[in-house]
Amino acid sequence: MPIVHAPWWCLDIPDEWRAEEEEGCIVIVDPDEVGELCITVLRREQGEVDSHSLRELSAELREQGHAPQPASVAGLSGDYFSYRNAGESWREWFLAQDDMLVVISYCCDAENETIDAAVVDEMLETFVLADNSEAAETEDPANR
Repeated sequence: MPIVHAPWWCLDIPDEWRAEEEEGCIVIVDPDEVGELCITVLRREQGEVDSHSLRELSAELREQGHAPQPASVAGLSGDYFSYRNAGESWREWFLAQDDMLVVISYCCDAENETIDAAVVDEMLETFVLADNSEAAETEDPANR
């Protein structure tokens, strides 16, 4: 399995999947281009990311009536949402640890929501926080 290295994390992806960087987000796409997994990490310059900050980020989803479930990925904790919107199926994680905020989203057509669900879960089980920012600045995620 190839490993995707980003400034603050790494993750194993299946051989046939590909990763690329788009506007500060690492986008991981399945071979049939049915769905996209996007991972964004933000770091606070001062202070920790608290539960109030996480709620603010997901406020729109909450206002739309989507109920979060508690989530934990790689020692980060926060909220997980699973919902459908405009014919698309969404899975979103809003996670925090210390000064780090991680937003993970997976989107596909609603009719295909079960195709990659297990693979996405398996990938997230390999998600590891790491301070490899120097290596990530010199590598292109699309070549991993």
